[in-house]
Amino acid sequence: MIPGNRRRLILTYLQSLLYAQKDQFRLFLEVLDKQKNAIKQGAAETITAYIEREEQILAGILAFQKSAESWEALCRNDAQSAGEILEIKTALEALRQEASFRSKENQRLLAQRMAATASELQALKTSPLRKRNSVYTGHIDITI
Repeated sequence: MIPGNRRRLILTYLQSLLYAQKDQFRLFLEVLDKQKNAIKQGAAETITAYIEREEQILAGILAFQKSAESWEALCRNDAQSAGEILEIKTALEALRQEASFRSKENQRLLAQRMAATASELQALKTSPLRKRNSVYTGHIDITI
């Protein structure tokens, strides 16, 4: 059993870590939504920027998670503390599952978009128009 004041300080700090992690998951979901729109529009540079942002947020989430696990270990044997953090952890798990679902959906959309782009490129390579001479090729006298 952790003494009252110390328990309260540990619990408060742990809660702040969990809430910060929750905020990071919300930010991650926002980025995934924006990334989905960029994928649908085919904006390659924007997609790349969102992927980089996504990686940064995930690194932050993992850092919060590691820190929270250490602090949670201090509260494990204290039934009162465990009950107070269970609610936050349940909300975090729901956000984690939603983020995983949306991330997989974006990966699927991106794979479809890449396949469509590859098909378009292949169609351009085999197009009969590609083999035709342009009116601009050849010798054109532009001297005055």
